[in-house]
Parts: sequence; C-alpha cells; structure tokens
Amino acid sequence: MMGLAACGEEEKASSAAPAVTTPAATTTSAAAPAGASEKEICTAAEKASLAYGEGLIALAAKATNGGADLPLAESKGVLKSLAASLTEAAGSGDTATAKAVTALAAAAGSAAKDKADPIGEYDNNAKATAARTAVNKACEALGVDTAL
Repeated sequence: MMGLAACGEEEKASSAAPAVTTPAATTTSAAAPAGASEKEICTAAEKASLAYGEGLIALAAKATNGGADLPLAESKGVLKSLAASLTEAAGSGDTATAKAVTALAAAAGSAAKDKADPIGEYDNNAKATAARTAVNKACEALGVDTAL
C-alpha cells in the first residue's frame, strides 16, 4: 500500500482499486433460533466470524499510513456488527457456549467504543482474548471452527 502512495497522480488513477465497502451486518444470516443447540450457536458464531473477517479485509483496503491506520468510524462499525451478530447467535441461551459467545459480543461492543484503535483494543484486550479462547474451544469440541 505504501508504494501506491509514492506513485504520481497519473499512476494512482490508472492503478486505483475499485471502491471497497464494508459489508453490512449479517445478523439475520448468523442468527441461531430461539433455544438453539450449542452447535447451532457455534455455527452462527462462525458466520459472524466470517463476516468480521470480510469487514477487516475491506478495512485493510482503506487503510492509510502503509496499512497501519484503519478508518476509525468503519472499524467501529465492523465491531458493532460483530457484537450484534454474536449477541443474536447466543440468543437467550444459558449454556456455557452461549455465555462465552455473549461475553465475546460484549467485548466486541466495548472495543467498538475505543476512541483510538477499536480493532487493536478488540485484538489485545484480556477479556476479549479470554472470551475468544472460550468460544473457539467450546465450538471446536462440537466440530465447528469459529476462528474468532
């Protein structure tokens, strides 16, 4: 990305990538039905994780400073979307898996409020890390790779 910034205006115009938009929230496709099984919760969390990954890819395409600075408002939006999708995935379940997914949703929502680097806050926050580990471990035991 840094090489593109060093190019002249003529080269920028000819090599500019098409505009990338941040994917819309996929809460409806990630939803687990009421009273969902742990595997259904994990499958919905997996879909939320995939949408989050797509959002990060879109953000990376818009990054400045050699890829180090992600757009703040859109970073917050990606995390809010993840939080909403995970909340919907967990539903009102009271299983260990549902509780772990709910905790991760709360961590993503909290990180979205960070004023400087919400993605970094989500990646490095101890509560978010513990929740991701719990969700991944619970879901892997059920044969679902959430990759959160």
